[in-house]
Amino acid sequence: KSIGGSTSAEDAVEMTLSEFKDLVKDTSLETRDLKFDVMCNMFKKANALNNADAHAMRTEGRKTGSAKAEGASAKSGSKGSKRTGGARKLRDDELDQELVFYEFVEVLIRISFWRANPFHGIHKLAQQLVPLPDCLHQMLHEVVLPTARRDDSALFKEQLASDKSLQAVLAEFRAPLTEWFNTQTQSMFLRGEGRKLQYQAWQDVLKKKKHVGIWEINQDSEITGDERCRNKHRCALSLPQAKFAFSNSQSLDQMSVGVATDKDNMTTLDFEEFLECVARCGIDKYKAVRQMSAAAAIKGMIHNLLGIENEEEVMWANTLIKAERYNWKRFSGPLEGQTLSDHKKWLEVWQRIQVSDVYYFPL
Repeated sequence: KSIGGSTSAEDAVEMTLSEFKDLVKDTSLETRDLKFDVMCNMFKKANALNNADAHAMRTEGRKTGSAKAEGASAKSGSKGSKRTGGARKLRDDELDQELVFYEFVEVLIRISFWRANPFHGIHKLAQQLVPLPDCLHQMLHEVVLPTARRDDSALFKEQLASDKSLQAVLAEFRAPLTEWFNTQTQSMFLRGEGRKLQYQAWQDVLKKKKHVGIWEINQDSEITGDERCRNKHRCALSLPQAKFAFSNSQSLDQMSVGVATDKDNMTTLDFEEFLECVARCGIDKYKAVRQMSAAAAIKGMIHNLLGIENEEEVMWANTLIKAERYNWKRFSGPLEGQTLSDHKKWLEVWQRIQVSDVYYFPL
């Protein structure tokens, strides 16, 4: 469901087209051969209440011109009361643009087959067929489930408090983050209102330093000619995500009903709440990069805030395919019957040899 939540119990079990678009964007379901407009057609086809209407439109489209005219005259000659505007609106509402769960599953099945077999039916371009359920299993476990947005804000507090690797990252950067926090809250502190980060100030920092947006890099490798370099890595953080991270980092006892000012506890973050907010933003930003653990994602967000690395550099450092080179200074030695002086001469020659462009160097 969308990050905004639902207003009724019925809405909570239905997915609108805009929410479906958010899902496609969050999980990067689009490919070079499958765009969102095609997915929209799948959305409409899976819509159970809209199937009858779509069938009527296709039947009408197959009629000849004379048949259409005859049908129109028959309709005009038929007796019956005219449809009022309210009745017409009610009928339009019945042809809903929302998916219930089984319709949503149907859309995922159609998308998975198209993604795995984009040229199915085109004999000259078709490759080996990836059948169901293999294509669905692959898409769910490699694309949808790792990156889909979940409402786990309450569980995150427990995870952050109990996970030693996450706490280790926050402890490592506690001092520089404290300095950053004090700088951002200096004006509020000088007014005698304590050191707290305001809601608007958090948004302003992210927008000014360009920490919200979409970033993409190509896979890099230390192996010459590595075929895996055709892959791309992408991370994203939107302003609504940053806002929700701010709100979810509040303590439950600070939440209240009524009008709140920009200085109340429920609209500001103290330092401990700020650390949680940074952790939430880091995991949201880098969750699409499968090579990055939660601890690495939090560390990457901290590097972004402190100006140590930008988003592309964080992704590059965590996704680089490394290949350890032979340490000739440590392990090389003279061959049997070779003098030490001859071996040193050979090492001088070896240092001047450039073979880094040889395919699959240095493996």
